[in-house]
Amino acid sequence: RERERERANMAAISRAVGFGASNYQTVYSEKRELYVLSASRLGFNHVRSASVFRASRRVDQLMPRKRLNDDSRRSLPGVAFNCQNTYLGASTALDEPFAVTLERGFLPVTDPSCSNSLFLSPSLHGLPEFRLWEEMAADIPVILSACSGEIVRKKIELLPRFPDEELLRNGTKTEIWRAMLIISFIAHTYVWCGETPANKLPDDMAISWCAIADSLDVPPVLAYASYALLNWRRIDPTQPIELDNIVSCYNFYGGIDEEWFRVVHVDIEARAGPALEGILKAQDAVSQNNVEKVRENLVCMSQALQLMYKSLDRMGEKCDPYIFYHRVRRFIYGWRNNPALPDGLLYGEIRKLLYGETGAQSSIVPTFDAALGVVHPSGHFSDYLQAMRLHMPAPHRQFVKQVQAGTSIRNFVLANLADLGEAYDECLVDLFKFRTLHKKHAHEYIRKPSNEADGIGTGGSEYTVYLQHNAVTTKGHLIGVV
Repeated sequence: RERERERANMAAISRAVGFGASNYQTVYSEKRELYVLSASRLGFNHVRSASVFRASRRVDQLMPRKRLNDDSRRSLPGVAFNCQNTYLGASTALDEPFAVTLERGFLPVTDPSCSNSLFLSPSLHGLPEFRLWEEMAADIPVILSACSGEIVRKKIELLPRFPDEELLRNGTKTEIWRAMLIISFIAHTYVWCGETPANKLPDDMAISWCAIADSLDVPPVLAYASYALLNWRRIDPTQPIELDNIVSCYNFYGGIDEEWFRVVHVDIEARAGPALEGILKAQDAVSQNNVEKVRENLVCMSQALQLMYKSLDRMGEKCDPYIFYHRVRRFIYGWRNNPALPDGLLYGEIRKLLYGETGAQSSIVPTFDAALGVVHPSGHFSDYLQAMRLHMPAPHRQFVKQVQAGTSIRNFVLANLADLGEAYDECLVDLFKFRTLHKKHAHEYIRKPSNEADGIGTGGSEYTVYLQHNAVTTKGHLIGVV
């Protein structure tokens, strides 16, 4: 009877997606009405039963469910409001942790939590698989300190299959993002814990990671969103999101250097929030031909960049370059343009080449570029910047596109040079300074400890040339008033 039921399910799936039954399709809905993830795409060419490849869905699970990004909030053009947050841009989903807000910028709309058993949807709460994966992620520093790489990998291989089917069917977007964080930390631990990196993921982990990543429209690799944006909590919830009041939820080796490296980035994100509103207000003022309002908001953007610079400048207080290079950095590498894994990583039987975690996956600087009209020349570095956007949460990508498609602040400044040229150039100077400080840190934290003149960053870029290119491009857009 079970075999007959599975054949019926496979036939229904085949009719729904228009493929042969032998393809064993997994179908689930996300932002699109129907999304198809085939076993063959993951490289599993001989799927004999659901116990081998637990990807089949019952017929009722194929019905399109309510979209995760349905807007049930009152919205206004460009800005939407509710009682807690002032939403910026188009994303105002009821369950969208990465909606962009005035109060938090690109940080999640509510504080992440470090507590275990946070899969609280009634149909998910209490499933032991979630708890075991959460406990493993929380114990990564302890396990790495106590065990060899071989033993660490065996422990990870003993984990039960992550219940991605139940999560994608019944979970909230916040829970799916949490799962992405947990699996990403464990997967990167698996790859990088030994003397030599693993070149293949366990099959079950590969399937679950790919399914969850696909539902979020991001690649299955540890990215800035999971590493930093979702990975912090406030020590005192009544106090602001700022350095000295934020700590990490999950670490690899752990320790003060890794903690500080991450929370400095969280602090930078928090400082950027007011600038995002300033950008939208400046574009709106351009549409209204309001010179004074444009100037006011250019000043707001400049002030935010200065605060971001001060946060980044504190990196050396508690993050030592030697410790960063040899202990922190190793786990956030990807497997694209990486000499340690020149052929990428096997997910099942499919080889993927994916960039690792990098600050270039933050949406802050791309938003400033879009607002100020900083255009990077077409070519390798411009292509790389576009590739980094694929690692951003979808609402962040949408926000950058919205700003880029908005009215041109730069053209308006050029038409009102006497009134706006100085404020505009001050913004560009502050953006240039921020990028220059980033380049300086790369020299101190990567180039000097490695003794390599030209190295590859964790994000797969030739970081010295890349960062220099970005800084020079920014400076080249100065009008010349400052």
